[in-house]
Amino acid sequence: MAKVIDIETIPNPALIDSMPDPEVKVGNLGPEKAAAKIADAKQLSIDKMALSWMYGRICGVGIKDTDTNESEFSIMDEVSDAEEIKVIGTIFDYLIEGSHLYRIATWNGYSFDIPFVYKRAAILNVELPYESKRFNRVQKKYSSDYHVDIMQELAGWDISQRVSLHNASIAMLGYGKLEWDHKKTLPLIQEGNGKEMIPYIERDVELTAKHYNKFYGRIF
Repeated sequence: MAKVIDIETIPNPALIDSMPDPEVKVGNLGPEKAAAKIADAKQLSIDKMALSWMYGRICGVGIKDTDTNESEFSIMDEVSDAEEIKVIGTIFDYLIEGSHLYRIATWNGYSFDIPFVYKRAAILNVELPYESKRFNRVQKKYSSDYHVDIMQELAGWDISQRVSLHNASIAMLGYGKLEWDHKKTLPLIQEGNGKEMIPYIERDVELTAKHYNKFYGRIF
């Protein structure tokens, strides 16, 4: 049995103004074109904030049981420390030191999801629940005893062999991720409509669970 974990992240709007200005070469562009190029670069920096544990927030998580196919979700109701802590708490419920009943499974979780969770928890001063696994227990490279990063296992931990969840799913399952404009996630949460992302997260954990079940007992 495994519990698939997939997080979603957003830029932290409180830190947008403190972001360093991107370096933009405007050359001989006129004032209007130069301003537009600078604005585009700034927007790109803001969009990338969601991928940074320092400048982003965890806004939602999906968790799926690979045996029962049951899923649960925790989504921010508003953008705040308290709401992010709520989401992080849901994740730590499944990182229990003494549990031998299941693994956790991710797609690229070794590089993204799990480090993001632990680092955001530290920034927000979240106390790890009793018996929860420490970061270095979850992040054992080349080990799938507790945490199976399916992408890394299939790639043989070779960066040149990594493949996206979407492309792997198209090739092996015949369908992929749902389309989602990540730029709209933050506004949706600010409007109190963050749960609109649940179908997108559900598809991600569904695909990851299918890959886990396909390769369980053969690759890991």
